[in-house]
Amino acid sequence: MIDMPIASTGAHLTAAIAAAIWFVIAVFRLRRGELNTERKIISVVGILGLSLFAAGAFSGLPQPQQVLEDIAGTLGKWTYLLVGVLAFLETGAFVGLIAPGEAAVIVGGVVAGQGEIDIRLLIGLVWFAAFAGDSVSFYFGRRLGREFMIKHGRRVMITEERLVQVERYMKDHGGKTILIGRFIGLVRALAPFIAGSSKMPYRRFMPYDIIGAGLWATFFCLLGYVFSNNLSAVIDYTERGVLIFGWTIGTIVVVVYLIRRFRKPEERAKVSAWLDAQEQHPRRALLIVPIRRTVQKLVLPVLNFFGPQLRFAWERFTPGRLGLEFTTVMAVLAVAGYTLYFYLIAALDWPDNEFVNRLNDAAFRVVESIRSEWLNTLAEAITLLGSFPVAAAFTVVAAGYCFARRRVAEANVMVISLLLASLLTAIIKNWTEVPRPVDPLITSEGWAFPSGHAAYAVTYVAIAISLERIRDIFTKTVLVIGAIILGGAIALSRVYLRVHYLSDVIGGTALGFSLLAFFAALALLISHLRRLRKERQPEANVSGASTVG
Repeated sequence: MIDMPIASTGAHLTAAIAAAIWFVIAVFRLRRGELNTERKIISVVGILGLSLFAAGAFSGLPQPQQVLEDIAGTLGKWTYLLVGVLAFLETGAFVGLIAPGEAAVIVGGVVAGQGEIDIRLLIGLVWFAAFAGDSVSFYFGRRLGREFMIKHGRRVMITEERLVQVERYMKDHGGKTILIGRFIGLVRALAPFIAGSSKMPYRRFMPYDIIGAGLWATFFCLLGYVFSNNLSAVIDYTERGVLIFGWTIGTIVVVVYLIRRFRKPEERAKVSAWLDAQEQHPRRALLIVPIRRTVQKLVLPVLNFFGPQLRFAWERFTPGRLGLEFTTVMAVLAVAGYTLYFYLIAALDWPDNEFVNRLNDAAFRVVESIRSEWLNTLAEAITLLGSFPVAAAFTVVAAGYCFARRRVAEANVMVISLLLASLLTAIIKNWTEVPRPVDPLITSEGWAFPSGHAAYAVTYVAIAISLERIRDIFTKTVLVIGAIILGGAIALSRVYLRVHYLSDVIGGTALGFSLLAFFAALALLISHLRRLRKERQPEANVSGASTVG
């Protein structure tokens, strides 16, 4: 007898169940005359392929992860390129439909665990590549999507009515699908394209995808890194976990769908009438009667008993919808936090981090190639805007404006973020002790990492966001983009004047955005909970009054 890993047997069982369901549906539709020749061929090929896989016919083929490991073992530093390209192509070109994306990322983590590449840089690269691939797939969906689906979708039973249902679903649950679907192979490969074709706004797609891609990249890179000495075991455990996760999510979706559908009395009446008809058939009754009695005697009483408790817990742990604004802030926090961590570790390794050394040298070469007297004067003027006194003055004015309009939370976020940026910049400088570049154009004291000017420059973005609510859409865009350009100019002026390395200003910018996003998320959460409490107070008062009466 051949022993097979649980993950493999689970995948084979899933394939067998899928083949059986497909077979039943195909026979049902064939008897109703709904299958044309093309659909018959697709059904036969699909059922046969799933059946062969379930029977283990493909077990002797080379495993993708082993092939990837052999290739990565000879590539060394080029593993970055291999893993990044595969992470991009998985959704950008739908390679994920035929190849397990997790395997490539895990193999990259294994190579990092063996000391060939840097795990922190790998996570960032995979994160960016996965997000870029999803964005390309989203673009294709937006450009080709609906018309392409309507024209060619009927071959696989995709009608315009079903597209309308998909569009409605993506409008209500698209964000959760993008986030959770990143960990389910088939959903990961198709969700970005479907999101684009279903008219989901990119500004709504982007924050969910940034968070999902970041979690996915971090989890699977670290999985390979931690278990770098036993690749086969970690692949087996990963396949098992992904399989269980997929089945769990699928079960939840089906249960929620059934609950929502059968809340309607007319739907329950239809099912009851159908079951009554089936019980009149001698052979069908042998299956229907036990199932129906089990549901009536066991399942429904259990749901009725635990339903109120589960509903109470769900409302406590999910206090309403925080909305897209909160998700966007969390996406900014995730990217900024990772960037700060990466460059902080590089600063602690100073001057031995090869990637950061090359980055800083390249930045200084560019600066020297464009240096001129008028740029020197302009850089000295711009850099003054990033000093703490100037940034603090603008922040005080903006905070006073927000206080006058009773937007206390926004004022507090700006002030606290700036003050804490000043404090943490000083602490981190004394911790890392990175020396400043030689031959600076202006005088500057203290250690280099992170750049305080770059951290303070983020406050201009916060000011623009706080002011944009009173303007039209064009002015909103101009204000925010202008603030971002100004902050970037302040940060880069520090590199141009040779008082900071490029890694210093990137770290400082990441610190500023991390603090701003963290306190903005905290303010949104507090405001949301307060609003919910106010909404529940009238209900409690009405309930108390009726009890007294």
